[in-house]
Amino acid sequence: MILDPVNSITSVNFYKKISTQSLGRSILYLCYLAALFSITGTVALKVKAGPVIKETFRWLEQSMPPLTFSRGKVSSPVSGPLTLRHPKMAEVALIIDTQRGEPATPELMGEQKVIAYLTGNALYLLRSRNRVESYDFSKSPSRTVVVNAEFYRMAEKTLRQILYPIAIAAIFVMFLAWKTCASLMYSLIALAVNAQADARLGYKSLFNITVYAQTLVIALQAIFLFMPVGIPLFRLAAFALTGLYIWLAVNKIAAPQTPEPAA
Repeated sequence: MILDPVNSITSVNFYKKISTQSLGRSILYLCYLAALFSITGTVALKVKAGPVIKETFRWLEQSMPPLTFSRGKVSSPVSGPLTLRHPKMAEVALIIDTQRGEPATPELMGEQKVIAYLTGNALYLLRSRNRVESYDFSKSPSRTVVVNAEFYRMAEKTLRQILYPIAIAAIFVMFLAWKTCASLMYSLIALAVNAQADARLGYKSLFNITVYAQTLVIALQAIFLFMPVGIPLFRLAAFALTGLYIWLAVNKIAAPQTPEPAA
């Protein structure tokens, strides 16, 4: 099965073999593709998001003043409002004003162009132009928590430890569900091609073909995970490529076998 992805892309004759295999082996192949895609997707996540995460935590470590959460209040050695803006992403900005007791309004946050506002008793997050979500610290545990540079270093380390294992598992499950549904959809095309070619293949054989026919599209998706832009007109391209492989495979199987010439 290790070379099945290569054979699925390069050999139409290979589909005659997989059309006769068990449904369980096709599901196992789909799981194999899911494992390869989840590993590739996690590597792409690390390549793209890793530097951003590291830079963000360094920014927090160097720019954020120490914050002390105790008994439903937050305090800071900084007097007056302090605006912090990400050096690379200007839209990521917050205001720290622990001496403020009044709620932060959407108008205020929109005027200051920030997405978060920390007051002495609550944290306000701008969800839309007219809606702010608040987190009241009076409902938090009464123990004292200090958020400082050491806290951000530990948070970054913890995030790295849990982010990528979670990403592998999440991508695997989503890929498996996504491509199973896609295989069922493409099997309808396979049924139509089967009728047109008078191939007289059973549904199991057609389903097997649709699973393997998606291999090239999956490979392209994996490659473009590392690209700055997505695949133009991806859905149309995926439909055309997968449909082409199904058409070639079914017609190849339906074609009468030419007997070998006598010696």
